[in-house]
Amino acid sequence: MIGNRKKSKFMWLLHVIVALMCNVRGCEVGYYGYNCTDPCRYPSFGYRCQNVCNCTQDMCDHKTGCSLPQICNVGYYGPGCISPCRYPGYGRKCQMQCSCELIDCNHIQGCPLTTERTTERTTEKTTERTTEKTTERTTPDEGWQEGKQLINIIIVIGNFVLFTVIGLSITYYSRKYRLKRKQTRKRTNTEL
Repeated sequence: MIGNRKKSKFMWLLHVIVALMCNVRGCEVGYYGYNCTDPCRYPSFGYRCQNVCNCTQDMCDHKTGCSLPQICNVGYYGPGCISPCRYPGYGRKCQMQCSCELIDCNHIQGCPLTTERTTERTTEKTTERTTEKTTERTTPDEGWQEGKQLINIIIVIGNFVLFTVIGLSITYYSRKYRLKRKQTRKRTNTEL
């Protein structure tokens, strides 16, 4: 029996040491809890489960976070395929490059299309060939630009009002402080 007590004390001490090591050293990435055996719960992942997945639960790995699916939709990439391609990339896996300016480049289709369509009609005696050329051009929405200007005006006016209020507050409190100081001096002079 004495041997069993020593063995159970030894096991208890070993258990405490392992628990302390987990707390001091930290758990393996993707795990937490007593003995570091519990995997991070969705949407948490990573070291001490401090990171957050921004994808669905079935795509979130408790160690590495969001895993990329095999194929993202055209024009998207990254964890969960939620990020649009960055300029000049576009298309499937963002592997194609726009040859136009940033404002004209679409992350899915690329630059505005210039298409030629050729049709042939044959009659009994003559062949007619028609070529149509169409150019699609997307222009930035003027309302968006006006909205941007409006936001800038609001920011400037807001800053002006903020600094005015701060300036008036400083003036008010400095005058109040000076007045209090004068009153304190008068009291000390009259007491002498």
